[in-house]
Amino acid sequence: SAPRSADERRPDGAHPIGGRSPDLLHSAGFRFAMVYAGLLAVSAAVLAFYLWWATAGLLDRQTEAAIRADAQGLSERWAEGRLPLLVLTIRERLEQNVDDDALYLLVDSNGQTLAGNLRGWPDLVERPDQLYELSVTRAGASTVAQAERYDLPGGYHLLIGRDVQARVKLRTLLADSLLWGLVVVAVMALAGAFIVRSLFRRTLANVSA
Repeated sequence: SAPRSADERRPDGAHPIGGRSPDLLHSAGFRFAMVYAGLLAVSAAVLAFYLWWATAGLLDRQTEAAIRADAQGLSERWAEGRLPLLVLTIRERLEQNVDDDALYLLVDSNGQTLAGNLRGWPDLVERPDQLYELSVTRAGASTVAQAERYDLPGGYHLLIGRDVQARVKLRTLLADSLLWGLVVVAVMALAGAFIVRSLFRRTLANVSA
């Protein structure tokens, strides 16, 4: 019998290799393109996570470490001279704070301020040994702070924190930049997947020919 031409369909109704697949989702070219796009997206997500951990995460860890070290020093001063020495130490540290980012507030059992540079005790700070990020007022201006509460013998409460408003702005800017970067990568991944699929189908077509 005469051989079939390359344009004729096979008995099962499918096109020959290199033709248009009846099911795009099950085609080899589509699966290969999706693997390419998936790998590119995962790589971009891992890179974004690392950049976040190495910048915004690092700043948060440094702030927490500074607060804990400050608390350790003030605890030693309390053990040496109790309330008078603690009040004196807080005042000295505020005067020596060149970066003007240190926040302190020492109150008695009635909530009366004994030392510090905050207007009043924040309502959200209820549990000790927990890092809070909250809005506080100092020097008549509102700012963002990270702070921890420490309870002292005699009903005294100490709040130690750092002004992190500039870091919050940097974190927001970084988050927006990473988000837009992921959007661009997603678009590039889809475009690259389309190109890879086209090249894959063209290669199969050449092999078939």
